[in-house]
Amino acid sequence: MGQSSCCSKVMNKNKKEFIGKELTHYINLSDTEKFSILLGELTICGLMLDSEIIEFEKNKVNLLTYAFLVGNLKMFVLLKEKGANYDIFNRKIEELKIDQMYYLCDKGYLDLIQYLLPIYIENTHQIDIEISDTLVFETEDKKKTHKKYTAIQRACEKGHLPVVIALYKYFENKNILPSCFDLEKPCEKRGETCAMIACRNGHYTLVKALYKVCHCDFTKVNNFGENALIICASGLKTKKSFSYFDCINFLIETVNIDISYMYEETLLLLEDDNLVRYYENKLNKIGINAKKQDLEKKYRIVLRFEQRARNDSDDMDLEYMLRDIMVESKESMTNFSVISSITELPESFISIAPLEI
Repeated sequence: MGQSSCCSKVMNKNKKEFIGKELTHYINLSDTEKFSILLGELTICGLMLDSEIIEFEKNKVNLLTYAFLVGNLKMFVLLKEKGANYDIFNRKIEELKIDQMYYLCDKGYLDLIQYLLPIYIENTHQIDIEISDTLVFETEDKKKTHKKYTAIQRACEKGHLPVVIALYKYFENKNILPSCFDLEKPCEKRGETCAMIACRNGHYTLVKALYKVCHCDFTKVNNFGENALIICASGLKTKKSFSYFDCINFLIETVNIDISYMYEETLLLLEDDNLVRYYENKLNKIGINAKKQDLEKKYRIVLRFEQRARNDSDDMDLEYMLRDIMVESKESMTNFSVISSITELPESFISIAPLEI
């Protein structure tokens, strides 16, 4: 009798695990027909639609939560139509310490963003409202999180152009704007707006869209006094991507950014020979006769690397700091902001100029 009961429990457990894996499989395939058929097996195993039968990154979640986490709008809507409890879903998301819009912007799940955004706005607690031309709701940062970016800033960092444009268009003619979707809001760590973040990461198409479609302000500076051009040059020093050439060319030729602003710092950051010559020629046309090699001799740059430990792989806290820069200069070093954004010092690019330059 005891063995029979034990075997029955094991078989029931195996059945639940099997159903969970099969439902996961059909969600991933967006197979609504087979998924719906298998849902009928839940009650046979003593399960409900909101039972946590799926394992996702070492967490047990229910079907609706899983559909959200993998960005499957089709299955998410189907589950809601079949009676999945939205409140239970919200509680699980809270338990996982996930901000819905930040997560979706990070992943680039545009369909779910467009579907959930009205619900998200409606359910948002309107606390600490900032009065400006529009109402700016302080929503996302009220949670005890340690994110350095807001939702839309994260989308800009990841280069999710469709997400950024969709969010901009959604709020374009509305009189409310949650701070987590504000393109001009500076991030906490460096004080950089979405335009600067896009420049730092070399997302050329996004940079163009932020300027031409979203009409972002590219004249602002971050907490270290760096403008978009210097920030872009810093990003170029970190990542070997020719998209930065396009960004720099766009900032100079189309945005008409002030190239004389902190031009010495910019020249010291640039490494590609063709890009250096391009920038030197641009400076020469406005009466600034500056050469990178002369600046390097003048300031006798001394590099000292100080690696700081980091726990979060997405964090940019791993920094190689420039020290003792411009040691012969009579000028104070406290405002030499190049040190604020150098994260790596890779070898110079192969000297190949972009088409626009």
